Amino acid sequence: MLMIYFAIITVLIFLIFLNIQYGIFMPSVKGLPILLYHKISQNYNGLLTITEAMLEEQFTYILNNSYTTITFKDLIDYHLQRKPLPEKPIIITFDDGFLNNYTYLYPLLKKYNLKATIFLTVQHIGDTNKWDNGSIKLLDYSDLKNMGADFIEYGIHTYNHKNLKNRSPEFVRKDIEKCYAELDKNEINYVKVLAYPYGSYPKSHSDFKSFTSALHKCGIIFGLRIGNKINKLPITNPYLVKRIDIRGTDSFWTFKTKLKKGRVKMF
Repeated sequence: MLMIYFAIITVLIFLIFLNIQYGIFMPSVKGLPILLYHKISQNYNGLLTITEAMLEEQFTYILNNSYTTITFKDLIDYHLQRKPLPEKPIIITFDDGFLNNYTYLYPLLKKYNLKATIFLTVQHIGDTNKWDNGSIKLLDYSDLKNMGADFIEYGIHTYNHKNLKNRSPEFVRKDIEKCYAELDKNEINYVKVLAYPYGSYPKSHSDFKSFTSALHKCGIIFGLRIGNKINKLPITNPYLVKRIDIRGTDSFWTFKTKLKKGRVKMF
């Protein structure tokens, strides 16, 4: 009898662990998941890098579970014009604008008829990720134009990847205007949506108010943090839109949990 009690307690402890670690008993959250990726590789997984094979497996899962990819243009039309969204919308985003997005992402989007948004670090288009002393090649303007608008949408990831947390409203305004000017000059279509570098933004009430006022004056419609939560629709604060950080080190189980619930851990 003692062994039975011990076994029951062991199972209960294990189930509690699973619920805390993975939230397996938490219901799926309804709304809009926005997935955040960065780099793609053929054979390397890391915090910011996912293999082509793993990405394809995730895209297949998205399709098999009746999600429909939308763009931020679709989300803007929903918010401003009340145009309906599909029953299970999802947005796929990639930050920085690495050349490997063209090499690996674009063919997968065409293969599965999916859409994605790439947020560009505008000053470094055609260069490398110098903001973190990296040497990974970024998309150039010919690459941007070669990817079809049926599959790819472009947004803004600031001019040179500066952290916006402690920047003045004037700095933010000038940074965004430089992005607009450069993209317009090179005839690149884009949505006025800003992905905050490092997911950072001013946290105090007064600083955040000044920050969002600068964004509004520049015509920015949505600002994206991380947050690892699913957005409830309609979105109440357009400058605190949440994205779910998808890592190459995530297991497939972890990916599925994030997709359904936003985060893996309960706490």
